[in-house]
Amino acid sequence: MQGTSKPPVSVEELWAMNSCGYTREAWVEMHRRKGYTLDNQPPRDFFAADVSKCSPAVSSFAAKAREGRPAGLLLSGKAGRGKTYAACAIIRAAQDCKSVGLATDAELVRAAKATFNDRNASEAQVIQRYTLPGVLVLDDFGKASYSSDWVLQLVFSVIDGRLRQGRTTIVTTQYDAASLMSKLTVNGDSATAEAILSRFRTYEKVKLDGEDLRAA
Repeated sequence: MQGTSKPPVSVEELWAMNSCGYTREAWVEMHRRKGYTLDNQPPRDFFAADVSKCSPAVSSFAAKAREGRPAGLLLSGKAGRGKTYAACAIIRAAQDCKSVGLATDAELVRAAKATFNDRNASEAQVIQRYTLPGVLVLDDFGKASYSSDWVLQLVFSVIDGRLRQGRTTIVTTQYDAASLMSKLTVNGDSATAEAILSRFRTYEKVKLDGEDLRAA
């Protein structure tokens, strides 16, 4: 790794100007490789993630992501089975040649809601920011509050937009298809929920079993 160098402005200012399509953690990691540093520590999963320690199916998908082959991956399993670790390992393997992002569906919803009182931001910009990265992880999918059709349409727009534009999407979730259908059904209307799950059916599927790694 190169020695520490001082950017022309602070890393925080650089991130604010150039983070389109990235989460803060992914952006910081890429710029750390160029010698930039931050005082705070990124999430443990991101820096610890090593694709060589993942299953062959995860390693194979990481190779596709790195080569720029559009694909989708659904990582499922109970809490603590290594879903986020595997997803982070994939984007770390791909980030030298692709823009990457990592967020939860709840963070996506919060970002869109934050535009309601911001004249300089819009829901369309948020959708674009989440659609733009070459590789995006939607972590812990199903934990957002799906209480309105607006939330469903927002999430659908990102998932569908990424599929249409040939971008790689990785979704991690604790829920099976039936549980997701129940969570995404609003006021008895399951049409958008079905549309989201239909797109997930085009993804590769990897289920992570075993013991809770956090309890080890």
